[in-house]
Amino acid sequence: SDEVAIHDFMDAQYYGPVTIGGQAFNVIYDSGSSNLWVPDETCGTTTCWFHARYDATKSSTYQKDGRVFNVTYGSGPVSGTFNKDTIQFGSATVTGMTFASVSKVSLGLGYMMSKFDGILGLGWDAISEYGIPTPVELMYQQKAIDAPMFGMSLGQTSGQDGELDLGGA
Repeated sequence: SDEVAIHDFMDAQYYGPVTIGGQAFNVIYDSGSSNLWVPDETCGTTTCWFHARYDATKSSTYQKDGRVFNVTYGSGPVSGTFNKDTIQFGSATVTGMTFASVSKVSLGLGYMMSKFDGILGLGWDAISEYGIPTPVELMYQQKAIDAPMFGMSLGQTSGQDGELDLGGA
């Protein structure tokens, strides 16, 4: 299996690294959703100032999609457009992954001060917004992992890193 470090911030935020088109982000690895989104360079509100923002001009593997993305979470809506790029988490790489580059994040002060930039959904394809193939599904199809599965363990004490295991043991 492949491992990704999951960082704990005050037992409230559990996030880890991902790269999109060679650009580094911290995302919540979320088993309750199935899409990937990060803010993009057009997200100029104060909410996005403290977050890494995706810039398509800095990626040699960027592909424009252009479909509209709108999702409302319990804490508020996010919106933007879909695009495609090469995604890497752990040592697994997925080419042509459809993700949302978000221009509006209305998740409030909690997001502005959060340690994560976006969300990478690990849930079933049945709950994927707009029927977009999930990251785990694409990893398996592209043989980046051996099985379409993952496991997550959190640190045993507050502030201790956990890990996300991709593809089975």
